[in-house]
Amino acid sequence: MKILLVEDHPIIVSGCQLVFAQHPNIVFRDAATLATARQELRKHQPDVTIVDINLPDGSGLDFVRELTESNIASKVIVFSMLDEPCVVKKALNYGARGFVSKFDKPDTLLDAVGAVSRGETWLSDEVLQKVFMGTAPRSDTPRLTTRQKNVLKCLGEGRYMSEIAGELNISSNVVYAECAAVRKKLKARTNAEMVAIAMKLQLN
Repeated sequence: MKILLVEDHPIIVSGCQLVFAQHPNIVFRDAATLATARQELRKHQPDVTIVDINLPDGSGLDFVRELTESNIASKVIVFSMLDEPCVVKKALNYGARGFVSKFDKPDTLLDAVGAVSRGETWLSDEVLQKVFMGTAPRSDTPRLTTRQKNVLKCLGEGRYMSEIAGELNISSNVVYAECAAVRKKLKARTNAEMVAIAMKLQLN
C-alpha cells in the first residue's frame, strides 16, 4: 500500500514514518507543501493520502475538495489538531474518508488507513465523541427508531455494548441486533463506519 503524508512539521513526519515503518507492505512518502503533494499524486498515485489542514501554501481542506472534484482515486484522511465539530464536518463534506486528531494515539492512524483503504468511512473515538452529538438531522437521513437512535448516541459517546445494554435496559443481544439493523439502513460495514455515516447525514 502506498501512503502520502502532506505535512510540514518534520517532527510529525518522522513520527508517522516510524509508525508506518513497522509494516513492510506500506510504502511511505511525504510532502511539505500542496505543490509537492500534487506532484507526488501524479507520480506515485498513493492509495491513501493523509492531509494536515494548515499548510504553507494553502488550506488542506480546500485540497481535499480539489482531490474529490478531480476524481483522484487516492482516499483521503484529514490529520489535524483542529478537531472541532465544524472542521470535521467540513472535511467529510469535502470528501475526506477519515479524520484523525493529532491528539490520538499513533496506532489510530494505522487503523484509519486500514479502514479507508477498505472503502470505509473512519473517525477516531475522540473525534466521534466531539462531533456526533447535537447536530440537526437532514431531510435525507434514513428513518431510525427511537431505540436505534439511542444506541447510536451511546456508540457516539464511545460506550461498550454491555454499557449500552445497561443504559437502555435491554439485553446485549438486542443491542447487537439494533446495530445490525442500523448498519443495513446506512449501508455501513462496521459500527465505527455506521456512526460516521450517521453523523455525516446530519450535516446542515
